[in-house]
Amino acid sequence: MYPVFRRLLTVRLISQTADGLFQAGLATLVLFNPYYAATPAEVALGFAVILLPFTFVVPFVGPLLDRWNRRRVLVIGNLVRAGIILLLAGIVASFPQTRLVFLGALIVLGINRFILAALSAGLPHTLPQRLLVIANSIVPTVGSIAAGLGALAVFVVSVVIGPWQHVTSLILAALCCVGAGFTAMTMSPNSLGPTYVRTWSIQNIVVQLSDGIRYLMRQRTPALALSAMAVHRLLYGISMMMVLFASREIGGMALFGTLLAVSFAGNALAIVVTPLAHRFMTSLVWIVVCSGLGAVAHVIWWGSFSVISAGIGCVLLGLSVQGIKIAVDTIVQRDTADAYRGRAFSIYDMLFNMAFVAAGIIAAFILPDMGWSAAVCVGCALTYGVFGFIYASVVLCSSRLHGDLAQ
Repeated sequence: MYPVFRRLLTVRLISQTADGLFQAGLATLVLFNPYYAATPAEVALGFAVILLPFTFVVPFVGPLLDRWNRRRVLVIGNLVRAGIILLLAGIVASFPQTRLVFLGALIVLGINRFILAALSAGLPHTLPQRLLVIANSIVPTVGSIAAGLGALAVFVVSVVIGPWQHVTSLILAALCCVGAGFTAMTMSPNSLGPTYVRTWSIQNIVVQLSDGIRYLMRQRTPALALSAMAVHRLLYGISMMMVLFASREIGGMALFGTLLAVSFAGNALAIVVTPLAHRFMTSLVWIVVCSGLGAVAHVIWWGSFSVISAGIGCVLLGLSVQGIKIAVDTIVQRDTADAYRGRAFSIYDMLFNMAFVAAGIIAAFILPDMGWSAAVCVGCALTYGVFGFIYASVVLCSSRLHGDLAQ
C-alpha cells in the first residue's frame, strides 16, 4: 500500500543519515579538534555566516519547485551533494583549511535544504489528505532518528578508526547521498508533482514569490504556523549552542553525543504524543503546548547545568521542537494549494535559516565561553511563555472571526 510513499520515505531516511554523518563529522572536526579550536563567539558567527546567503537564495527555489520535476530534484540534488562531500573529504585529508571547510559546508547545507523542501512539497502526492497528520508525525521524526544514527556512526568511527575519522565520515555521507539519489530514480518521473507546470522566467520569480507570501497571509493558518516555527527555531538555535559549548567544557564530545541522542529520543517521543494530542486539540493549540514544554526545559536548565538536568531539558526540548515541526508541516501542507506549496516551503526554509542566523548572531554576544548561562535560560523561558500567550490570543481571535481554523 502507498508504494510511492514508501520510496519517498526511503529517500528521506538515506538522505538524512547522510546529513547526520556530514554534520556530526563537521562538528567533531571544527569543535573538538585542536587544529580548529574556536571560541563560542567564533563558531556562532561562523554558523550565521554559513546560513546567511541561503536565507536570501532559498526563497527563489520555491517557484522552481512549483515548476521543476520534484523527483528529478531529489535525484540530481543528492548526486551533486555526494560529489561536493567527496571533494571536501579530499580537502580535509590533504590540506585542511577552515575557509575551505566552511565553504564546502555552505554549499552542502544549501543543497540539503533544497532537497528537504522538495521532499515536503512532494509528500501530499503520495498519501490521502486524511493521513497527512500521521505522516508528518512519522516522516520528519524518523528522518531525525536517521540523522541521529548517522551522527552516532561518527562517534563509532572515531573509536574504531581514530585519526581518519573525519575523512571516513564524509565518505560514508557521500555514499548515502548516492544511495538516496538512486532510490529516487526508482520512482516514476511525475509521482511527486507539480501537477500543473507553467512557463516561467527568472524575472518572474520575485513576482511569484510575492504572490506566494500574499497567498499564505490570506490563508492565515500557514502564516501563523510559520511564525511559530521561526520563533521556536530561534530559541532552539540559541539553546543548542549553549548545550554544545557547555558539554565541551564538562565532558567533551562524549557528553555532547549523549545529549544529542537524548534530544533525538525526545523527537521520537513526538511520534507518539503528537497524534494522540491531535485527538483532543487542534494543531494550533498543540503549538502553544509545545512552546510551554520549551519554557519548562529552560527553567530546568536555569537551576544548574548538570548531566541529569541537561538530559531532562534535552528530552523536553526535542519533544517540543519536533511537535511544533509536525504541526507546522501539517498545517502548511493541508492549507496550501499544490500550485503554491513549493513556494510555501521555500518561505518556510527562508524563515528557518533566518531564525538560525539570528540565533548565531545573538549567541555570539550573549553566551559566555563556558556555554551555560542562567540569564540566557531565563530569557529563553520567558520568551517561550510570552510567545505562547500572544500566539494563543491571536489564534483565539482568528477563530472567533473566521471559525475553526485548524483541525
